Amino acid sequence: MAGEAAQPSPRHWILLGALLLLILAVVLPPLVNIGRYQRIIAASISRSIGRPVSMSSVTLSLLPLPSFELSDFLVEEEPQFGAEPILRASSVVAYPRLSSLWRGKLEISRIHFDEASLNLVRRPDGSWNFSSILVQAARSPEAPTGQRRPGSAPRFPYIEATNSRINFKQGDEKKPLSFLDADLSVSLDNPDEWGLHFRAQPVRTDLALDLADSGVLRIDGTLHRAEFLNEMPLKLNVEWSSEPLGQLSRLLLGEDAGWRGNLDAESQITGSASLARIKTTLKVNGLHRSEFAPAQPLDIFAVCNAFYDKPTESLESIDCASPAGGGNLQLTGSIRNIQAQRQSELALNIRRVSASAVLGGLQELRDGLGSGLRAVGAVDGQVRYAASGDDMPQISGKLGMSSLTLISAESEKSLLLSPVHLRF
Repeated sequence: MAGEAAQPSPRHWILLGALLLLILAVVLPPLVNIGRYQRIIAASISRSIGRPVSMSSVTLSLLPLPSFELSDFLVEEEPQFGAEPILRASSVVAYPRLSSLWRGKLEISRIHFDEASLNLVRRPDGSWNFSSILVQAARSPEAPTGQRRPGSAPRFPYIEATNSRINFKQGDEKKPLSFLDADLSVSLDNPDEWGLHFRAQPVRTDLALDLADSGVLRIDGTLHRAEFLNEMPLKLNVEWSSEPLGQLSRLLLGEDAGWRGNLDAESQITGSASLARIKTTLKVNGLHRSEFAPAQPLDIFAVCNAFYDKPTESLESIDCASPAGGGNLQLTGSIRNIQAQRQSELALNIRRVSASAVLGGLQELRDGLGSGLRAVGAVDGQVRYAASGDDMPQISGKLGMSSLTLISAESEKSLLLSPVHLRF
């Protein structure tokens, strides 16, 4: 009908509503008194981890998602582990579950830490400062992170940290080993199981190490609830990739051991923190000494199994197998009291390893050794290594070859030695 006013379209109402929400998101937060939420958030986190928590202020943000920004966030340390906070972050963002606000209960769905600093402290008795936090979390009746409907128990928040740093301390002494650019996430995947994902670059603070050469450490797995930390069932996959051996020795020993090549290691750890089974796959490409570059550097592939016993801090039932020169090498034994007085009993069994592979291995240790020679034959034997504390290690063994032929590469003349037995 002529003269009838045009009705606003649904699109206009949507645009008007979005504009109104944008105005509220900008104007409303400064007008809302959230001081009471600061106490609620601090008390909630403190109750979950069993440690005092403090922050200087809390601000409310509605864009892009409703969240609380916590400034100068601190988690205090237990007195027996020192006075330095276990966790410090200049800024933490906590995202509430909106449905919980309508029910009058604040429930956090996600907590994001950026550029946080975490101190992991180990006392002389072997206890760690994070143990009580894990035990407290295991005893808290919290629902899984991904549970859609609220229940009587609050849902465990998804916790993530990016661009963070992890420091290690032995008592009051800060160790030079640290993790930089650490990314960590933790969630409660089901009522009794946490999911863990970790990625970082190991460094030493007392050495100039190029981060590009420190490799990348990744840990993925699960941790189950238990009454005590040592009883918690775990399943972890650990990867350390693209690590140059020279940098690895500097990282672990503080000095270059003189080996070159690249290491890729992958371990599966199952069992518990008290008694864990470890299966490791090691790959070394281009192994050689730093003094010279051999014509054919060694490539090593080994699969190792062992049990870690925490009460005695020992690696028991070590069993490593590696193919070599048409035969195989097998390392067995144990390493006890790793942290205190190291005691090692190891045996290397050699089965049908070609003499040419043995000669090539010796040439990796010393340039020019046996140059111009080729070797034909197979080696069998066993080498034993025993060490205790600071005492001189004891090395003994025997090697045997039913026949050994040495051939000159220049004249093609051969020398036959049969049989050959060595004892030392």
